[in-house]
Amino acid sequence: MQWKDIFLLRVNWSGYIEKQTNSKLIRIIAIYLGTAFATILAIIIFLFLFCPDVFFNGLIKRKIEISYAKSNPGFTVKIGKLSYKFWNSKIETDTICFYKGDSILSERIIGCNVSGVTCMDLIKGGPGKDCSGYVSDAKDVYIKINESANEMHFKNIYLSVNDSLILAEDFEYRPQKDDETLFASNNFRQTRFKIKSPSIKLSGVDIPGLINGKKKHIHSAIISKLSVDVLLNKEKPFKIDSAINPMPNEIFNKMKSPFQIDNLLIENGSLTYNERYAIEGKSATLTFDKINISANETIDPETKLIAATINGNCLFNNSTTMNLSMIIPLNSPVFSLKYSGTFGELDLRSINHYIAVAEPMQIKSGILKSASFDVDINSGYATGTVSAIYTDLKIEVTDEKRFLNRRRINSRLANRFFIHKNNLPDRKGNIKQGEVKFVRAHDTAFMEMVWLSLRSGIEDISGI
Repeated sequence: MQWKDIFLLRVNWSGYIEKQTNSKLIRIIAIYLGTAFATILAIIIFLFLFCPDVFFNGLIKRKIEISYAKSNPGFTVKIGKLSYKFWNSKIETDTICFYKGDSILSERIIGCNVSGVTCMDLIKGGPGKDCSGYVSDAKDVYIKINESANEMHFKNIYLSVNDSLILAEDFEYRPQKDDETLFASNNFRQTRFKIKSPSIKLSGVDIPGLINGKKKHIHSAIISKLSVDVLLNKEKPFKIDSAINPMPNEIFNKMKSPFQIDNLLIENGSLTYNERYAIEGKSATLTFDKINISANETIDPETKLIAATINGNCLFNNSTTMNLSMIIPLNSPVFSLKYSGTFGELDLRSINHYIAVAEPMQIKSGILKSASFDVDINSGYATGTVSAIYTDLKIEVTDEKRFLNRRRINSRLANRFFIHKNNLPDRKGNIKQGEVKFVRAHDTAFMEMVWLSLRSGIEDISGI
């Protein structure tokens, strides 16, 4: 064997050894990588199956919070303790808080769970587009109304996407502050609302559209024992061009995606209407009890006008039955309204808890046999008629100075020459009607507008 052959043999052998070494190294690296991946996978599976809280309260919760912030610029969500039940695909949390920015609380949900959420939905950052199988429960929900000093509370909310159903208990809409603090915060007149209902049922709800904020359509709403308390602080002046008391059309037209409720039913409700003329003073009050209302929303196919038609009855001032029909154009550029109704027999002294405070007088005697009214409001100007059959009407002045400033006559002349003591049909059955004439001030609230328009016709027919 020559040296040349020996050299070539060594070179070939060295190449062979190098190839073998590289092959082993690759196998070792592959084994280590496979082992590391299997270890990581095993850890994930272990955490997922045996320590799910670590998995969900770390990776998953953070992913949901980031996903929400991306899809809702300017808002953040902070989720409390998160857990997942594999056997029924249910996710549970003790609290969910929604913030405007990072610090201003806008919504809070306590004791919430959602069934039908797959694990893959959570890994992707939250519920998927298909939420048809979702069923949710929440013990308590708080919502702060944007650009308002009011808030809403619900308890025991149940939601089923498949059934298009939402049930809620103990609904409450109220100011965030007490009356004195609320009214002291503004130099001008305001209207305070407090609304309660122990039970609300919404059927035929487009829940995916509601969740996404795109389409807020409800087929029917049943509200039981709705209680509404309204207070106006008339001791303060009104602000010209004020938006404190917007009309229904103004509220509707400002909504980016307004609610559409085909049918609304209110069962055994109540309304208390108060006007306050002095701080801590007695309020002028009208009450409406045993309210039953049915309402529906319609759209004119030609004009595209959306209108709410309301029909109802109640017990007025705990004394007589009142029937009311009302048509409210919701998307009209100007405030318009039509309403009509009837009253039964009434001892007129029963409304002194309103008149004696709101006016410098009270009713000394008078019996209303029946009454009807028909009022049309267009661009804030009310016209119409009031018909009433009554006897023995007489007033008693409680503040002679205020009465003289308003009537330009004293109480004796008023009772003798200006007050229409009786209003009865003549031989032909004709009866004097009162003419409705009232122009809305800039701050006149909706309920106030309805009452003051009607009162203008009552004043005309009675002379009060």
